Amino acid sequence: MLRTLLAIFVFLGFSQALFTSKEAQLCKPRSSNALPYSGFRIYRRYSFGWPTLHHYLFIHCTYGRMDHSLYIATSRNGNFNWNEMLCINYDMCYRAIRRKEYANRQMPLYLNNVMIGGLFKCNSDDCIDRVTPILPLLADNPSAPIAIREGTRRVKYVPLAYTPDFLNVQYPRVVPMDGIPNWSRKLSITEDYHFTRADKAKHWYLANRVINKIHGKLVQVDDTYYPWEFDFASKQMAKGL
Repeated sequence: MLRTLLAIFVFLGFSQALFTSKEAQLCKPRSSNALPYSGFRIYRRYSFGWPTLHHYLFIHCTYGRMDHSLYIATSRNGNFNWNEMLCINYDMCYRAIRRKEYANRQMPLYLNNVMIGGLFKCNSDDCIDRVTPILPLLADNPSAPIAIREGTRRVKYVPLAYTPDFLNVQYPRVVPMDGIPNWSRKLSITEDYHFTRADKAKHWYLANRVINKIHGKLVQVDDTYYPWEFDFASKQMAKGL
């Protein structure tokens, strides 16, 4: 009996250590400072096994500890749920919006640390008429994924976006008198942007067309792995080896 209780305590302690380690990794953007991070993060999650599972993970961190999370099931080629309600619970719903420059991009591929959009808190059921700007969303570094063993599966978290912490001087937490932060003024809560002829001649519009064309080619080839999702073990399992 004593050995059984001891084994249970050891297992619980080991599980807590793994959980804490996972939290510490997921709640620290590479671009943040040495202080514990507070803010929101978005990951692309690959759970390798049979079958391979695909999710997006939307989390909130407080001083380096994950206190809220939302798993969003997706397809292998699915984009993040931009311009949709993201409800962590019944009274905590958000909406992630892209800038005009990225609204038509089908693949979540961006330059590191550029502002790709913003996060808004929903104050109504439709999350359109009454929203509160929270923080801008900055592109994270997808070339620095986090690999964690979860049970029998190897899980890879690919960073997609994060909100700057309170020490970020480029996006201070000071709100103007009208309550509308400068970063949010050109964002459409429904991503209903009008693209002019001048827009279509800009480099970001042309870049979106190229990236979307590449994405279309990758979608057509089912057995091709993206560089950031490749996992040798899962590929061998898929072949039945």
